[in-house]
Amino acid sequence: VTPQQGETSSANKINESDMKIDWTMGATAIKNLIRSGTRNNCAWTIFQGQKIKIVSCGQIQNITELNPGHIFIVNKKIQISCGSGELIIDQVIPEGKKQMDAYSWVNGIQDKKDLVFT
Repeated sequence: VTPQQGETSSANKINESDMKIDWTMGATAIKNLIRSGTRNNCAWTIFQGQKIKIVSCGQIQNITELNPGHIFIVNKKIQISCGSGELIIDQVIPEGKKQMDAYSWVNGIQDKKDLVFT
């Protein structure tokens, strides 16, 4: 066992505002933010004035010409355009509801035109 050397350091506590997703960031950075969340402190975004927690996602490299945060559905998968790259959202927790898969959440939205996270 090698003893630790140097000064000790500590990290700041991650608070809720640190977990807000900025969709202009790259897909890899957003995916890492989502992965760093816990059950009580998930990455989140705003959709039509309501907070949506994003529990899990996958990353793809397709590049669309859509603005960051734009939501589109491809083969029953919910894709979100980012500053660079795209994410597939797997599980979400809509405000006031239980965790569900993202496709079920989108199916519950009445007006499906111009879906965008802010």
